[in-house]
Amino acid sequence: MKTNYILAAAWGVLYVLTAVWTFLLQKAGVGATLIVVNNLMPVLMGIFTGWFEKWYPARLARGSKKQ
Repeated sequence: MKTNYILAAAWGVLYVLTAVWTFLLQKAGVGATLIVVNNLMPVLMGIFTGWFEKWYPARLARGSKKQ
């Protein structure tokens, strides 16, 4: 259950940061780079989500002391 909250927060942070860097990069005049960055970040976050969903429950099942 914690996994859902952690991933939801991570995706939320990504979308807030996307709005911030989109605003800043548009002011700087780098629109072409913005298209690449804004399409690449959700792909990377999707890869992270897939990895995290496998890693985090396994870590809890091992009973890791660092929680």
